[in-house]
Amino acid sequence: NRKEAKKKAQREARQAREAAREAKENKKNTYDEKRAAKDAEREAKEAAERQAAAAEEEELRKKEDEEAAQWMNLITVDEGGSGEAELAAEDQGLLGRFVDFIKERKTVLLEEVAA
Repeated sequence: NRKEAKKKAQREARQAREAAREAKENKKNTYDEKRAAKDAEREAKEAAERQAAAAEEEELRKKEDEEAAQWMNLITVDEGGSGEAELAAEDQGLLGRFVDFIKERKTVLLEEVAA
């Protein structure tokens, strides 16, 4: 009888350990499922936000392109050319002013005038 009682106690202890292990495993599985669902929801939300941001950026770029095209239609170029001609004319003007300045302020020694 003692042997049977001991075996019965061991069997009950083993069953209790298995039940505890299964309960722990079930709890972990439930937690993992909830966490996976939250992660999937978060990823879906982030993807939607990225898509919305990309769409907004595309819309802004399109709007800027349209505005630039409107401005380009308003701008006309009457005379083409490079700025080199303007720079050369300006340089000639500066040179002429410098020569005139020298002529006005020129001082000559009396010995050179007498010679």
